[in-house]
Amino acid sequence: MSPEKMFDYAPVAIAMAVLIAGAAIILLPFLPQILWAAILVYVTRHIFWRFDAMLGHRQILSATLFVFLMVALIIVPIIYGITVLGVESKAYVDQASTWMQTGVPALPNWLVSLPWIGESINQWWGQLLGGDPELQKNLKAAGVWLANLLLQLVGLFGKDIGLLLLSMIIAGFIYASLDSSAKWLEAVMAKLYPGRSERLLKIIGGTVQGVVFGILGTALAQALLMFIGLLIAGVPSVVLLGSLTFVLSLIPGGPILIWGPAAFWLYQQGDSTFAIFMVVWGAGVVGTIDNFLKPILIGKGNDLPLLLIFLGMFGGALSFGVLGIFIGPTLLALAYTLLQDWAFANHLLNNANESPAVSKKAAVTNQNKEKN
Repeated sequence: MSPEKMFDYAPVAIAMAVLIAGAAIILLPFLPQILWAAILVYVTRHIFWRFDAMLGHRQILSATLFVFLMVALIIVPIIYGITVLGVESKAYVDQASTWMQTGVPALPNWLVSLPWIGESINQWWGQLLGGDPELQKNLKAAGVWLANLLLQLVGLFGKDIGLLLLSMIIAGFIYASLDSSAKWLEAVMAKLYPGRSERLLKIIGGTVQGVVFGILGTALAQALLMFIGLLIAGVPSVVLLGSLTFVLSLIPGGPILIWGPAAFWLYQQGDSTFAIFMVVWGAGVVGTIDNFLKPILIGKGNDLPLLLIFLGMFGGALSFGVLGIFIGPTLLALAYTLLQDWAFANHLLNNANESPAVSKKAAVTNQNKEKN
């Protein structure tokens, strides 16, 4: 391009840069909600298309009703669960304090006679029965810590509720123009990465969908298993506690806040057998299923290294909070793919300099890999 033409294009380039910077500044406060909305739309797009077809392809009406439906199925149960969790948490703490003041019952003989640990447990329990002030102080401090933790979790979920609601409203506008939004995104990606934009979009979508299905699928499995365990043990309000397990499973180690108090309640009722069953079921079944189920669900549909996905999840969560669980793996997947393409392009270039036949063979191999 000649210097004269460069000067002709300079004002346009400067104006575009200023406009893009201004738009970025305006949208920056809403960036988390926009990303949440994009993730929500992508994961539920097939459901929305069927819903829209049922309503005769009236997209604006379908988008409005679909958002109301999501609010009813997601927001309302979460608010109810958070309210009940706060009330129940306070009740458990008050009950434990009363239990400490009135005295604790003696341990059953079978527990005291356990090899290796029975004597230590009995000695610790004896100190508690004898009113050891140091031990009671430590237990009270642990109870206050647990209560504060539960209150913080309730506050965290309460804050995220507002963000999720705003994300759903933004998602409604995306649903209303889903086809044109998809075409716009494809056009932008084609400009940014000509010739390989479809592959990048597929990687982005597959990674986000895998992480979403992995996290939510594991949470659903843990909630169902908790429901079964509570039902077997005879704990009341199994539907509510199972639903709370689904929410708490999104937090590492969250289900212990359900099966721990349930085991304590069973023991207070004098049902030591089911109290132990609840501990074994909660720690051994509910608490460990995510170790093998989550990798299977996350890795399904993409061929990225599983270590890369998990590092992206944890690193993203530390850097960006809950939203980073989805952003982290996506960014690492994109970086991995671009680096792979760059390395392979250099490899093809070197082969082309050495031998045209080898370069042609490598290009054919690359095309076959993409088709597969």
